[in-house]
Amino acid sequence: MRISILTSMLLFAFSALTASNSVDFYSGSFESALTEAATKNKMVFVDFYATWCAPCQWMDKTTFRDRDVITRLNEDFIALKVNIDDFEGFELKERYGIKVLPTILIFNESGELVDRREETLSPSMMNTLLTHNLSNRLPAQQKVNASPSETYVQPTVSKNNLSSDALENYQLQLAVFSDYARTLKYYNQVSPVIEQPMIVLHGFKGDQIIYKVLITNLATREEAESLRTRLKDMFNIDSFVKLS
Repeated sequence: MRISILTSMLLFAFSALTASNSVDFYSGSFESALTEAATKNKMVFVDFYATWCAPCQWMDKTTFRDRDVITRLNEDFIALKVNIDDFEGFELKERYGIKVLPTILIFNESGELVDRREETLSPSMMNTLLTHNLSNRLPAQQKVNASPSETYVQPTVSKNNLSSDALENYQLQLAVFSDYARTLKYYNQVSPVIEQPMIVLHGFKGDQIIYKVLITNLATREEAESLRTRLKDMFNIDSFVKLS
């Protein structure tokens, strides 16, 4: 009896030591991930991100380090991260109509899309999503590349307090609103003339939610000031420079 208990304790300890402490993200292409998933009867989990996306960084540091999330992804999914600024990532972004970061797509073993989430997911939310899709592998009913709106492009929206130590760079703050509909209207008015990544950060001023429209990923203050001047001179768009 003592030997059996000791054996069980040793097996438990060995399992804990050998368990992976990170998600084993697939290093191959999206197409090869679908092939491997079909061979192993697993699902494909795709995380669309960008290096300048603060909510994506937050998920890397919290959600994708959660023990249950790691276990589920490593055991039941071929997990793939896709940078939308890479060559293949850009093509996949266009193919699946990715407008919001982070976006999660889940495919079944037949390569059919079964779920799409366009939001920042906490560990508990991610575990619920993974558990649900493991028991429901039916293809999604919505069109894969359907835009969230027939009229407007949905901007990337994130909380500005999700990551306290995000990568530092310069940003241009274009506008602040307390109403999301006005934010969306302004975003779609200015985005066609701006060839830079844009994002909408939401936070709180007292008890009131506010939305800040920003141009991100500006490496230096000089670059940010130059863009601010061009936007004012060419399009009469006011803005000011801030450090992210």
